[in-house]
Amino acid sequence: MSTPEFCAYVARTSGLAAWWLVSAAVLWGLLLSTRVIGRGRGAGRLIQVHRHLAATSLVLTAIHLAGLATDPRLLFGWAEFLVPLPTRHRPLAGAWGVAAVYLMAAIQSTSLLRRRLPQGLWRHVHRGSFAVFVLVTLHSLTAGKAAGDPLTRWTATVTGAVFSILLAHRLHADRRIARALRRLGRPRAPHPPASPTARGFHRLKVTDVRQEAPGTVSVGFAVPVELTAAFRFQPGQHVLLRAVLDGAQALRAYSICSGIADGELRIAVKQQPGGKVSTWINTRLRAGDQVEVSGPRGRFTTDLDPSRSRHVLAVAAGSGITPVMSIVKSVLAVEPHSRCTLLYGSRDSASTIFRSQLALLACTYGERLRVVHVHSSGSSPDPMLRGRLSDAKLRELAEATDLTQDLSEAFVCGPGGFAAGIRAALTGLGLAPQRIHVEGFSGGGGAAPHGVRGGGTAAYGAATGGTTGTTAHGVVVAGAIAHGAAGGGTSRVHVIDRGVQTAITVPVRQSVLDASLRAGVDLPHSCREGICGMCRAKLTRGPVRLLAPCALQPADIDAGYVLACRTFPTADNVTLDFDQD
Repeated sequence: MSTPEFCAYVARTSGLAAWWLVSAAVLWGLLLSTRVIGRGRGAGRLIQVHRHLAATSLVLTAIHLAGLATDPRLLFGWAEFLVPLPTRHRPLAGAWGVAAVYLMAAIQSTSLLRRRLPQGLWRHVHRGSFAVFVLVTLHSLTAGKAAGDPLTRWTATVTGAVFSILLAHRLHADRRIARALRRLGRPRAPHPPASPTARGFHRLKVTDVRQEAPGTVSVGFAVPVELTAAFRFQPGQHVLLRAVLDGAQALRAYSICSGIADGELRIAVKQQPGGKVSTWINTRLRAGDQVEVSGPRGRFTTDLDPSRSRHVLAVAAGSGITPVMSIVKSVLAVEPHSRCTLLYGSRDSASTIFRSQLALLACTYGERLRVVHVHSSGSSPDPMLRGRLSDAKLRELAEATDLTQDLSEAFVCGPGGFAAGIRAALTGLGLAPQRIHVEGFSGGGGAAPHGVRGGGTAAYGAATGGTTGTTAHGVVVAGAIAHGAAGGGTSRVHVIDRGVQTAITVPVRQSVLDASLRAGVDLPHSCREGICGMCRAKLTRGPVRLLAPCALQPADIDAGYVLACRTFPTADNVTLDFDQD
């Protein structure tokens, strides 16, 4: 075989092979991004296959160019390889090939530097692989002798059809995520003041009551179209349930466990000893029943951004999995380049809430979701996975594994002492406090009903050792009610709610919320024990004392926010603005 013929053979075969590998890499990537494949635990290996296909196609492209450059009959120079349309030999085909080579180089180089580049930039460049497929296919159909070969035409037809179907599927999935984000609202927009509709209660029909673990059920609600805006929620938020049991009205808050892409409103309720509402829900509530439900509220949530790439750690104990489940499902569904690690403490495998759902999520998202179960009375062969989940256990797991590697944010939910301990452990492991989101709740038999969820840490007063002094906004955190209020035992307080300002007389030893309710002013509230955070307002004038427990972050108190149920005025002309919540 002569040298010109050998060079032509190398250029032709390597070019066709590069085309086939480019097609395979693009189609493989579409199969992965649309979740047609990659649902099992081997998703990481499938992603590696995609990367190897792309890298090998680039090598074969270099061999193809070398074959063209060494063929003496073509007389190709640097201009033909670097600039489109300079050659007289099929210039249009050459232009498509040159453009494809530039795009392939850009995609491969940005993929190698992905960890050092903004994720938005990488995503935009990586989308150029669609253009590479089209350009390489056009080049193969118009350049060289192989262009008229039946195998070439049939390959182009089949791969083009599969590419079109998968791309349409991918665009449909992107639109579905965009709709979910629109339902969520603008991720980084500040929370607007709660509207009267969102604060009010609506009767919703129960679609189903599903057993999630012994003594725990999840309840789905049918939301009418006209109430869609009122029940638009963010992952991790909660709703209030109002019921009349034994002739008395009961009010409880329960976290939403559905993700924003699930297309449903669902809560989970664990039955508590002596808990009237939780027992009623677990034993008597049925599909078709009507329940009074409020609009969603709460700040134990996260912004969602499809272009973001982050590692989210979720730590939950017992029924604390409920809001965490919503956050994990939403992050995985909306942010395709983010991953989650869930550390979940429960008594044993049988009592694990959402056990089957967590197993399904792990299979669906593969390496993007890591679930670590710690059982206090289990029989795991791994000693690190036995015992009560605590701050010491977290540090032990972090030292032995990559649990906190590249960690961006952490969400912690469980009993107050547990949540505070995990927060301290994460801070000790180097995670910035502002990236640790904590929600504590009270257990059965406590002052607040179980299921009421707050938006902060443990009691601020307890954490700081009692009275901390007056902040810039006149807030004093104390462990006892102040005496000697102005006005001979009463204070004049102005509350602003939904644009209406009302003057209320608050007797000594009575909170602003209690005095308001007695005066017929229906302020937003739930537990009335400083746990749920529903009565949060901005103190705009006057000094007050804020008692523990208080479900507010120290930074919120320093900014002038208070809870009306734990707020006691110490002078006249105090103003609380609920519209600045």
